[in-house]
Amino acid sequence: MFTASESDLGIIDRLCTDIFGRHTPVSPTVFHNSVHNAVAGYWSIAHGCRQASTSLSAWDGSLAAGLLECAAQLADTDRPVLLVAYDLPGPALLDSHRHLEGPFACALVLSAAARGAAPPLATLALDLVGAGEPDRLPPGLDPALEVLRTGNAAARVLPLLFRIAVGGGGAVRLPYLEDLDLLVRVG
Repeated sequence: MFTASESDLGIIDRLCTDIFGRHTPVSPTVFHNSVHNAVAGYWSIAHGCRQASTSLSAWDGSLAAGLLECAAQLADTDRPVLLVAYDLPGPALLDSHRHLEGPFACALVLSAAARGAAPPLATLALDLVGAGEPDRLPPGLDPALEVLRTGNAAARVLPLLFRIAVGGGGAVRLPYLEDLDLLVRVG
């Protein structure tokens, strides 16, 4: 499962520049990399993975959409699911319309509870709730992380990663749709 709010803005910029600015044919390689699943394809090739993959984008709700899709897949299979969330700032022209504070990527391996398996690092329970204020990082951490969290859709996972890392449970609210958030309970 690969999620990004924007996909590859550098490729989009190059396509638009070639077509509308230079009036030149688009490079087959650039066109090939313009599809949203290019990242998943390159990851699969690099790791020799022949499993199916899904690539999705839901603007600022991409991370929540990815978690929900992973939960749906886990309800249907006993195999772990890899969730990769990433977002990269675009070139200056596109950045003026959609600013991303900096590059960010993370990956989570999610699996359904299995009897006899090693205990998980954490358990996650997902609920859709009315939209509210997203969770911030706790005080005392590098303030640049909070700037990144608010300025990059993929980095909205930071409070969840923090909860998982320190243990002790709790809940994290992630933006999803205009009127819905994803509440992730960590156990």
